[in-house]
Amino acid sequence: VSTVTGSQTPKECEHEFTFTDCMYTVGKGEKAKTLVSDISGRVESGLILSIMGPSGAGKTVLMKMLTLEAGPGKAHGSLRLDGQPFTPALYKQHCAFVAQHDSHAAFLTAREHLAISTSLYQHQLGPAERAAAVDELLEHMGLTSCQHTRAG
Repeated sequence: VSTVTGSQTPKECEHEFTFTDCMYTVGKGEKAKTLVSDISGRVESGLILSIMGPSGAGKTVLMKMLTLEAGPGKAHGSLRLDGQPFTPALYKQHCAFVAQHDSHAAFLTAREHLAISTSLYQHQLGPAERAAAVDELLEHMGLTSCQHTRAG
């Protein structure tokens, strides 16, 4: 990975995510291979993180590390959110990942996609609370006017 940058959006800074000395290795002993090494960076709320590099540079491996996705290798380094160790619970509460390839069902509306995600990730909420959460997400993302538009 050759470049890690952030660009400011109008949102005020609320959180800071840092990753320090990230490294990822696969295999053991003499057969161990380092796929990513010595990667550090930080991003604040309202920033867009851009990770760029040529094919095979380790961008996907780094993103999997930053989103706590398990893989066959061993991740090293420090991931922190607001100075606290980054855990799956913190990721679930504060983070989102936009995949390179669209994974939305073309026959569902924006509201339906958010309703499904809310039911999966906020399953402890009752139906009225889920609907309110979806309304809040639509408003926050500026999608209220197109909430009934199909994704495809």
